[in-house]
Amino acid sequence: MNKNKIYINSDNNVYSTVPAVIFSGNSARFVSRSLEWGRDTAVDAVLAMQPLLVFQGNIVFGGDNEIKHGAKGNRSFVANKGSFVYIGVVFNANVAESARVLAALGMENALNLDDGGSTALWYNGYKVGPGRNLPNALLFVRK
Repeated sequence: MNKNKIYINSDNNVYSTVPAVIFSGNSARFVSRSLEWGRDTAVDAVLAMQPLLVFQGNIVFGGDNEIKHGAKGNRSFVANKGSFVYIGVVFNANVAESARVLAALGMENALNLDDGGSTALWYNGYKVGPGRNLPNALLFVRK
């Protein structure tokens, strides 16, 4: 769902088992299946992605058979620790290693975003990333 309360790919997202993070006001709530949040338009934004790395303080992704998850790369994430939300990049890690790094940092919940050429962190210019336009982004802005 975008800032204008428009659901993107709505038919698939409502009943999805893909993990999600729901942003509302000054908080972020992580769910293990995006169907858990329904069609609440009171929220500011929803991002569904996979895999969920850490949930309620526990590592929930230890690896799978997907080749892309096992390859080393720069792994972007969104996570929370208490009332703080973090976005960042774990460098030169596979997805399971990224989960262990975020748990070691004390993240309570963490969601994998992307890797490779789509991994970017921008603040007044690229800090990490390809330096090119990307098709989507997670933005934190002052209200």
